Amino acid sequence: MIRLVALLVLLAQPVFAQEVCRDLNSGLQTIHPFKAAIPCLSDDQLKRFFRGNTLFGVTRRTEPTRIGFPGGIGPRYSAQSCAHCHVFNRKGEVPRSPNRAIGVAVALLSLEATDLLGKTLSPYATDLPYGEGRLLTADGAVPHYVIWETNPSAAEYAVRMPMALTGLGLIENVEEEIILELADPDDLDGDGVSGRVSRTANGQVGRFGWKAQHASLVGVTIFALENDMGLTVFESLKLICKSNLSCDAPNSGEAIEVEKAELALLVDYLRYLSAPSDVPSAEGFTLFKTTGCAACHIPSLPTKHPANGARVSIPIYSDLLLHDMGPALADPASVSPNTASEWRTAPLWGLAATLRLAGELSLMHDGRAKTLSEAILAHDGEAHNARQNFLRLEASARDKLLNFLKSL
Repeated sequence: MIRLVALLVLLAQPVFAQEVCRDLNSGLQTIHPFKAAIPCLSDDQLKRFFRGNTLFGVTRRTEPTRIGFPGGIGPRYSAQSCAHCHVFNRKGEVPRSPNRAIGVAVALLSLEATDLLGKTLSPYATDLPYGEGRLLTADGAVPHYVIWETNPSAAEYAVRMPMALTGLGLIENVEEEIILELADPDDLDGDGVSGRVSRTANGQVGRFGWKAQHASLVGVTIFALENDMGLTVFESLKLICKSNLSCDAPNSGEAIEVEKAELALLVDYLRYLSAPSDVPSAEGFTLFKTTGCAACHIPSLPTKHPANGARVSIPIYSDLLLHDMGPALADPASVSPNTASEWRTAPLWGLAATLRLAGELSLMHDGRAKTLSEAILAHDGEAHNARQNFLRLEASARDKLLNFLKSL
């Protein structure tokens, strides 16, 4: 009740002039809805969006890019372009047959392995013929890596699927006060759901990433460029050494590989991406609330439009908080064992578009769940009661709830 009352207060908005543009999507179910620009952009913002989109898809090589920015890649990397992993900007997918390579996922390594291989396991390299390893599917199991450069038993790892790039500018503009008001780390209302704010090293409220470990689009973009593509970004000038030997590799010096202007265009592209355009089915929403799903997957949050700062409400179905999901989902790559089973509430918007485009789902942080039912049943910890309520539903009611989720 504490969380609900706080949100109702925060959602109360004054009346604004009608001429201010507040559209979040075009209302059209386009061929690639996750790649559309958010409405209301100025001509200059739209130009930056399209220039950033070009950079997002550029295949990076050791030489400068064809559009005038510096080149560079690696020496260890997971992809040569942003679009390689973020295919059509939707969530990554896991092949359904065993022993198939997964080309879009990243493995985060435990602290014990970072001295040898860095923070992520890189399948490609400029200084190794076969990279550090490959992510393969396992029959009936969580996707796993085969590691070529070290003993597989010597390194624990955690698989991360690329997240959908939906409404990122809207998420970035959710005020910290909103997220703080929703938190209930000591479960003062006694509903079994706590919700903890993730904070960055400098104290900012996190909101991006599976662990809400990033507070801004600039931060999450720099992290991806450095750790997934092995690039040196102007803002951090950090040397990305994937092992003690790679510091002597051609691209591992302090030469800037991502200039300030290039980073700004990439961030603006992400900031101006549209929100989903599907209208949820009214049937099943009551079940969504009564089962307890809405305790974490809060249907809407107030924010500001990235184009003009107008106040809007977004159907995100998330509180952007960390929740304990139980030991089965504990993450060996977590910085602290105390946070291993904590995950940010995944926004549910965009499920309908994903199903329409891909025809199937790869849910949870590692793609282990192939259906919405499997994802719900994987919930435990703070979500234990909601999972049990789902199991107690009659088949017809369960179908209504699942159909509601598929309409988001």
